[in-house]
Amino acid sequence: MDRVVVVGGDAAGMSAAAQASRGNHQVDLVVFEKGAYTSFAACGLPYFVGGLVPEQESLVARSPEQHRSNGIDVRTHHEVMQIDIDARHRHRRTDADLDRRRLVGG
Repeated sequence: MDRVVVVGGDAAGMSAAAQASRGNHQVDLVVFEKGAYTSFAACGLPYFVGGLVPEQESLVARSPEQHRSNGIDVRTHHEVMQIDIDARHRHRRTDADLDRRRLVGG
């Protein structure tokens, strides 16, 4: 089974995660997001600031729970602090390392 880590759960990171999970092969996929939201449409921030979008949550295309229901292990409030390419692992504030074969930055 392929193992993939995506750092960043914004729209680009979750798009990469969705791409990695498609196809006929199985993949062990983990997404680390520093904040509380995934698939956040940052391009809509001017509309939120201007009052055209009343709630920040309206800028979220898919919640972490929706991604989890699609088989993506989303871990919010996890900040990746360092990546060791040679050792194939990364360090984060919240707990121990996870070894992975592939790393994607989103």
